[in-house]
Amino acid sequence: MAVGQPEICVSVEDGIPFSSEWICEFFESEVAEGRRFRAGETVQIGWMVTMLKERADGMLELWEPDFASIPITWRRGATSTLRHMEIQRAISDEFDFLPHFASLEHAAVVGKSFFDAWPDITLARDVPEGANTGWVFRARGSDEVECSYKSLYEIALACPSIIPFMALPPGIRVVCSGTEVTVAFGEDRITSRENEILRKIAESNICGFGRVT
Repeated sequence: MAVGQPEICVSVEDGIPFSSEWICEFFESEVAEGRRFRAGETVQIGWMVTMLKERADGMLELWEPDFASIPITWRRGATSTLRHMEIQRAISDEFDFLPHFASLEHAAVVGKSFFDAWPDITLARDVPEGANTGWVFRARGSDEVECSYKSLYEIALACPSIIPFMALPPGIRVVCSGTEVTVAFGEDRITSRENEILRKIAESNICGFGRVT
């Protein structure tokens, strides 16, 4: 690291098939461009908001949200950061999109019946504006106008099924129905009946797919 920049360490759980090297490369690249990171600073990586905490030896260590409580409780490591990034990038790659990450701290529109509608839900994204991510979450088939703003983090705690899709761009529409998932953009459509990644998302517990009760 550059002069004046404490070393940064990133830990992940044993056994996960993802490497933390690209996170280290991210920090090295930012430092090379002149950025300096300090203890207590939050850093967005993908859609995840992480925090740097100082260790007893003076190094900075990456912590991430525990996805268990509001407000955010931080836990050591970047396991969820890596898992979320991998699945979000994989979904984006299926449509040849560059990832359009929204911060999990930013807001989305949520229909009144959304949280009670699982597994029949829709996700659609309009053009982001400021801290509004452009995401709209509703019960499938609903056009209800009674909605509220909530952070993506708050929504993901109650309905982790949204997580794999949070790097998709404006114009996207995702429909979940039972164990089937359809992703549409313009005239292009991919369903879990024909796509292996969507099938695994729909049928397994990647990123906690489903609703937490």
